[in-house]
Amino acid sequence: MLFFPLFLKLADTNQEILQYGRSFEVEKILSDERCRTLKLFTSVFGVGPKTAEKWYRRGFRSFSGVLSEPSIQLNRMQQSGFLHYGDISRAVSKAEAQAVGNIIDEAVHVITPNAILALTGGFRRGKEIGHDVDFILTTPELGREESLLISVIDHLKKQHHLMDN
Repeated sequence: MLFFPLFLKLADTNQEILQYGRSFEVEKILSDERCRTLKLFTSVFGVGPKTAEKWYRRGFRSFSGVLSEPSIQLNRMQQSGFLHYGDISRAVSKAEAQAVGNIIDEAVHVITPNAILALTGGFRRGKEIGHDVDFILTTPELGREESLLISVIDHLKKQHHLMDN
């Protein structure tokens, strides 16, 4: 019987969406200052929910507030996340994803000619635009997969396709 009130709430929400084309409860939650701020902070590479919550509780509501606070020590991932925020948060086209895939595939085959790189995620499902590019990298050589990714990353860094900051 614990699920019955939840079921009724879901039914009400579904009815609201069918009747009005939206859920007022969801809109209320999404427009909440805390929700918006946590979403903003966690959109930065390297900032997880705990850090976002900590910054929110300290009164920060913007990137500029966080970045201008001398007591906040950003780790390397967060520094990169803020530095490259515009590029990282920009949508990626399927053509761009395939171009990245070609670069990675070339590096993979320099290291292990019989390896397989497959585009996965939204682009494999037919999406034309996404916010990340997912690949699966595998090889038929048992045990070779353990060092393959590190070797590919090193190769891409040497070719200046990856930054190491």
